[in-house]
Amino acid sequence: ATPARWMGGDAPTWQTAAGAFDLVVLTHDGTDLLAAHVGGLE
Repeated sequence: ATPARWMGGDAPTWQTAAGAFDLVVLTHDGTDLLAAHVGGLE
């Protein structure tokens, strides 16, 4: 399987604190899986 292509180039730095989260949006354009990091909260 081909990994997702991140909008902006690289995968984001993930939140690691207890209770933190990251919001990611994925879409498929018929060829590629595109990913966008919408935001994260600690």
